[in-house]
Amino acid sequence: MSLSGFGRLGVLLVGLGALTSLAVFASLVAAQVKAFGWRSPPATATERLPRPWLWLLLAAVAAGLAIRLIGLDARGMFHSEVWIPGIDLPPGVSWPPPRHGLAETALWHFRFEPHPFGYYLAMLGWTKAFGTSLWSMRMPALILGVGSILMTWRVGALTYGARAGVIAAALLSLHAFHIYWSQAARMYVPGSFLGLVSTWLLIEMTRRREPSPLIEAGYVLSVVAGALTVEFFWPLLCFQIAWTAIGARGPAGRIPRAAFFQALAFILSAPMLSHALIGGRGGAADPPTLRFLVDYFTFGLLFQVEPYRAPPLLIPMALTAGACLFSLFLLVLGLRARPVRETSGEPPAAPALWWLLPAALGSCAIMLGFVPISFVRRKVLAAISVMPFIAIAIPIAAAWIGPMARRLSPRLVPVLDWFSSLTGLVAILAAGPMLALFVVSFAVEVMAARAFAVFIPYVLIVIAAGVISLARTRIAAAALAGALGVLLAVGLYVSWRMPITWRDYQGLSHALQARLRPGDVIFTRAHVSSYTPYYYYLGYRNVVSSGYAQATAGPVRPRVWVVGFEGEKPLPGITDALAGYTPGDQLSAWQTRAQLYTPRPPAAPIPPVGAR
Repeated sequence: MSLSGFGRLGVLLVGLGALTSLAVFASLVAAQVKAFGWRSPPATATERLPRPWLWLLLAAVAAGLAIRLIGLDARGMFHSEVWIPGIDLPPGVSWPPPRHGLAETALWHFRFEPHPFGYYLAMLGWTKAFGTSLWSMRMPALILGVGSILMTWRVGALTYGARAGVIAAALLSLHAFHIYWSQAARMYVPGSFLGLVSTWLLIEMTRRREPSPLIEAGYVLSVVAGALTVEFFWPLLCFQIAWTAIGARGPAGRIPRAAFFQALAFILSAPMLSHALIGGRGGAADPPTLRFLVDYFTFGLLFQVEPYRAPPLLIPMALTAGACLFSLFLLVLGLRARPVRETSGEPPAAPALWWLLPAALGSCAIMLGFVPISFVRRKVLAAISVMPFIAIAIPIAAAWIGPMARRLSPRLVPVLDWFSSLTGLVAILAAGPMLALFVVSFAVEVMAARAFAVFIPYVLIVIAAGVISLARTRIAAAALAGALGVLLAVGLYVSWRMPITWRDYQGLSHALQARLRPGDVIFTRAHVSSYTPYYYYLGYRNVVSSGYAQATAGPVRPRVWVVGFEGEKPLPGITDALAGYTPGDQLSAWQTRAQLYTPRPPAAPIPPVGAR
């Protein structure tokens, strides 16, 4: 994939901007470490986890790992998994094309992939090291899925107590929707993990009365990595910023230290807003529905399945309604639970705001560099390149919003105190980003259920707090454990019955490989993404995607297999090339098929008139 001279200028500008941003970040961290050291102790000690609950946590992690390993590569390739770079694909034929180098991967995914390209750059390094088997490509999501269990425990323990954290971790370890996407080479579970890491580090920042440069740098890096992984990291970050602004205390005009580093993280991540604008597309998600709200608040999409199976696996309405009401009841109890600790005391002062100016300049250069590289929306991309400079206002606004709101409306102080507590943070992240996206979806279609995996752990943490509030006796605890076990088991049953994609490329390809003979030819279509998984399973040495007539010409005509999908008509070129062929056996798997065509023997010559 080549670049024009104008495009090369854009690459140079991107490089200079990236170096500037990196230099500013490194210099700031070095200055803070020199002034305060690497890490400060927290203001309050963490609640000690009793030994039985520690064993329960370890069991939850082990169960989460085991259940995600079972059948990791049993379900065939999801057609979007073929977007992972490093897969050997036929050049000039497949879509996406083969991507084996860093530059071609970055450029292609920047131009043609709607999702952030950071995940694919990371996966390029992974496939270089560990290969492109389904097991290997799905392993990063599995590892970070198990990591999410531990991070859910940590966030839950810091906000609602150690026991609530363990219950939330156990719920996530057996959560069918999270398990389903932990077994796919997609970015949703890695994005969820990075979101939890950023939330944990934000909490750690607010728990300290002295600067902690190591934690602050980790927060910035986790936000940048999250923005490079999933689009829905942006609403998560925005609500984290809102929480910090609401919770700002002290004299008006004093900039919260956490707000400064949130602004820095926003500025360094801002170029991904440009990419979201380039890759945005209509019709790729579902419209907003009341059913989605019900599913989301039913233990965080526990029974949500992608519509890849027909007839769908229907859960009895009584069970669905009961699970939703049970989940809402626990959520309300969790919202009423008393937090383990509140932030208190005088927060540390923020670094000087001028640090944000060169960082904004670097991000602005990157965004301007994207303009000549992109094919589309260049004027809009140039216009939004001022966003990093606008983000400098984040800590300034945070310095005034909380103190002024408390001063102007004393009656709102209890509400503001609740929202600014650690409990309020989890509650805001559980519902706020989802509801905001739900409203936005009336104008722009964004309701892809799998993308909401970023917010599911926070829903489960609030539910876990409700479980702790309700389980006051052994009988109540046993009843709750039984009810939750039944619901989790139903979710797992439905999830295991669901294919990872709506077409069984793997099943058809294995059946076809068993029937192939030397010299057989396979007809496919070129530059069609839905056909590309066939190349992953069948290779492309004996695959023909154009010039069908030439492939069937010659003194010895080969047998031909035409692969496709249920209800799909062959291309006219394929039909013409097979005019002298006879249809034979047909292989089929879920929504896929392969039809065999054998050459008809030449007709016997007609004897001359009068010949004996």
